[in-house]
Amino acid sequence: MKKVRALDFDGEYLGVISSKEVSEETRYAKQYCCLDPECGAKFHWKKSYKRDENTREVDPTFARNPSSEHREGCAYDYEAIASYRSDVSFMKEGKYFLRINFPMGSHFTDKNPRHGRFTRIQREAAIGNTGKKSVGSLEVMVKFLEGQFGSLEHPALDNLYLDYQGRSYPWSEVITEPDNYKRIYDAATAIDEKESSILAVVSPIYAIDRNRAGKARFQCAYQFATAAGHRVRLAPVLVAENDEIAAKIRSNMRGTFLVSARPFVPDFIQNRIGTPDNKGRNTQAYLHIIDQKQITPIDDSYWKEPKPAQMTLDLDFPAQPASKPKMK
Repeated sequence: MKKVRALDFDGEYLGVISSKEVSEETRYAKQYCCLDPECGAKFHWKKSYKRDENTREVDPTFARNPSSEHREGCAYDYEAIASYRSDVSFMKEGKYFLRINFPMGSHFTDKNPRHGRFTRIQREAAIGNTGKKSVGSLEVMVKFLEGQFGSLEHPALDNLYLDYQGRSYPWSEVITEPDNYKRIYDAATAIDEKESSILAVVSPIYAIDRNRAGKARFQCAYQFATAAGHRVRLAPVLVAENDEIAAKIRSNMRGTFLVSARPFVPDFIQNRIGTPDNKGRNTQAYLHIIDQKQITPIDDSYWKEPKPAQMTLDLDFPAQPASKPKMK
């Protein structure tokens, strides 16, 4: 585990501590307990070490003491969850992995909607030809995580890693909630392909003109974020590869979706940030959805409106369109 509760030897709670905050000199200075206050599982610290012929360093971690057990149903009992759902998940180096088999921003058009094809490896993964069972869509993944942990926002997911095509994606580094839209811009401008894949919580509010390729597009609600050192109103745009995906979005307009993609911010939008020409404009980031497995409706509680305190600082920005009751 990355984090545990730290107690002194009188049982006094000292706070949550990260494995990277512990050293050889301090490893025995505290007791380490499960993050669930109702769980009695105890842990010990394991230092970092080298693997793969000393080419890769494994981060320090907290490991459960062999004589200590989690309470039944503890959300931090990753070993029990991995054992129960060994068809799609596993433990490795103290981390909980979930195998996924939907495009994790794997299509080049997620980054640039004007070009792109699947590679052979990506095609094989897309049809499940990897020799392993895996979670086949975002919809199934959401149901799995909410079933096991209760919410996509449960702190136990801090130890979750998505295993896709031999790469691991830390949940905490890909899940992009409304209060962290800076990650959308950072992913769009990332050099490393892995760092450009995200899972974003979005709320489409109306359809806009189709692009030059005839793909339907949907403007999503904005959030305030920092992009290129400037405070902007970042508004995702969903680009639907086909009419089936477009119909799925239209059926839940002004609802909340989770999408998997690589954001794309055109050069002319990037160059406009911080200039007078950008005053009062949205900074748009395009999320190209090529497969229905990349998008799923989620509960509206995951969407958060911009904070009023933020909005009062942005008098140059026009107001976001008022929300309307969804049709049942």
